[in-house]
Amino acid sequence: MRQRRSTRFALLALAALAVAGCGSDSPGYGTSADAAVAARTVDVTITQARQYQPPSITVTPGEVVTFKVTNASTDLHEFMLGDEDIHEEHEGMMADMGMASMKVADRPNLIDLDPGQTKQLTWKFPDEKGATVIYGSHVPGDYAGGLKGTITVAG
Repeated sequence: MRQRRSTRFALLALAALAVAGCGSDSPGYGTSADAAVAARTVDVTITQARQYQPPSITVTPGEVVTFKVTNASTDLHEFMLGDEDIHEEHEGMMADMGMASMKVADRPNLIDLDPGQTKQLTWKFPDEKGATVIYGSHVPGDYAGGLKGTITVAG
């Protein structure tokens, strides 16, 4: 049993590094940034009904935004930025690992939020108009249940 647990944690660590390495600085959906240079702060709430409020956000090309995310539900949730591929990969990892109650470490494009917790994540969006960035939670059942939103880079 101890061997299995150690193997599981090693696999989790490798998967987390793979996901972080595959996208947190991807030019397709942006990169992490310093909160000191953010043009604005956007408040995001995760509701008990497994929804993000607001469900969509518009930013300008190259804009740096700090997201102040509050988990107003009684369950653990995430706020993760990425493109469809990154979200699909993370969703699969979480489902395969049975991550219903296990937290993952915060990364440049992901924050894990306990019930009632508020955290911030600052992001610089792509310079191109028309890019779409998805935000979502991959605690099992969240993403498939609709806990996701979109950020549109518009001029």
